[in-house]
Amino acid sequence: MGNARWVVVLLAGVCIGCVPRVRLPEPPPRDAPIAERNQAYLDLAPVGRVDLVMTKNGGEIARWVQHLELGNGLRVAHPADLLPAVLPGSPTAQQAARFSDHRTRHSISVLVASSIVAVGLGVLTGYLFGRVDRASVAPYVGFGMLFVGGLSYAWTIVESALSNNARGAAFGSFPRDLAERLGFSPPPLP
Repeated sequence: MGNARWVVVLLAGVCIGCVPRVRLPEPPPRDAPIAERNQAYLDLAPVGRVDLVMTKNGGEIARWVQHLELGNGLRVAHPADLLPAVLPGSPTAQQAARFSDHRTRHSISVLVASSIVAVGLGVLTGYLFGRVDRASVAPYVGFGMLFVGGLSYAWTIVESALSNNARGAAFGSFPRDLAERLGFSPPPLP
């Protein structure tokens, strides 16, 4: 029973993902004094970001935003962490929902693909070591499962790219949405 718990913990970790979460302070209301709202903007607005860059032969072929660095020193990697600082229905909120959806589908597809490949390898191993009748369809089933598992892994790449695109869109719209939440139009200059 002890090993089963570790398997459940491991699978839960895969399903949840590895995006660190932070809690932003609640920004002041739109009718708060201008100095208080301006300070909140300076504290919550991005001052930098970290990108993951993929290169080939020295040239950039892809770039994904990994996290934002805010004026108060927090690093935000999950777009849903920005929700307290934006209005519901804002572009940031919409992209945060898309990010969460794609991350969930990515985690599920990793779990499904891994399970299919493991079963396919088990069938092939049984066939190779004589545990399955040589006249059976085991090799076809095993290789078929490896093929389907490979397709499932390919889908994880698609979901990962879609979640990264949603994260980049959420982070890109955040400064304007934060300014709107605080009652600034256009955003104040730092």
